[in-house]
Amino acid sequence: MGWRIVLISNTSNIHIKNRQLCIDQENQNLHLPLEDISALIIDNPHTSLNSYVLSECAEVNAILISVDKSHIPNGIFIPFSPHSRHSKVILQQINLGQVQKKQLWQGIIKQKITNQALTLQNKTNKQTAEFLYKTALNVKSGDSTYLESTAAQYYFKYLFSAEFSRKNEDFYNACLNYTYAITRAIIAKYLVAYGFIPSLGIFHANDLNSFNLADDIIEPYRPLVDEYILDIYPPKHYTNTKQYLEPKNKQDLTKICQQQVLIKNEKMKWTNAIEQTVISLSRYLNGNIDDLELPQRFYHEYRE
Repeated sequence: MGWRIVLISNTSNIHIKNRQLCIDQENQNLHLPLEDISALIIDNPHTSLNSYVLSECAEVNAILISVDKSHIPNGIFIPFSPHSRHSKVILQQINLGQVQKKQLWQGIIKQKITNQALTLQNKTNKQTAEFLYKTALNVKSGDSTYLESTAAQYYFKYLFSAEFSRKNEDFYNACLNYTYAITRAIIAKYLVAYGFIPSLGIFHANDLNSFNLADDIIEPYRPLVDEYILDIYPPKHYTNTKQYLEPKNKQDLTKICQQQVLIKNEKMKWTNAIEQTVISLSRYLNGNIDDLELPQRFYHEYRE
């Protein structure tokens, strides 16, 4: 599968020629190997492309993402590549029992809170993170005591400030929303590629949500997104209070897909880590493993 995330922020005419994705703009023409494309983000309302581009993107399992007036991703074109055992995967997914779902959700939330603790430790100090490390150890089956919510309130308070809220319209929330949405779309892509129905979740079960399962899988990746954003835009040095993202900001944020992540102490790129998590879900349904393979942290040599 491809690895390149392509962001289109200027008016473009997109077409295919000789297995190349051709992007014609006023001041430049770009030609990219189609097989290298993982995702194409259309962030310009005057960009044009035809159905052949969609068809060829589907052939190489590349997704296309649209954005709304606030430049936050709001739509996704996902290839429907038949999986070799598609019907078997669907039946396994449908027949997943409540006990298994609760065990999976326990593992997901435990890893999410652990990752929140590590992000706090890296961005503040170990003492601040200690509460979350202890909280992660107490997550019960199905997170029946709602420790995810307790952890989130503590986490964002110390990561940003006591005044911070995910409902605020500010620069950091714009960064979070954008990068979460890109990650969610990539998760959905791999779920479909491996035969899953994205709307059938483990915990999330909104009838109006086509990506409940993606919203389950993304949870332990969120704290890594948070850390990445604070790495590239440190609060002490970045005082911009604007509520929207510039094209340069979006380019910076999509580069998260080039970062190295640890899963089971093995380093791999962001998109490969997501694929590995989805593969582990397949292996879990087949009874080959007891839990999902989830991201532990970023791989930074200077922290080794």
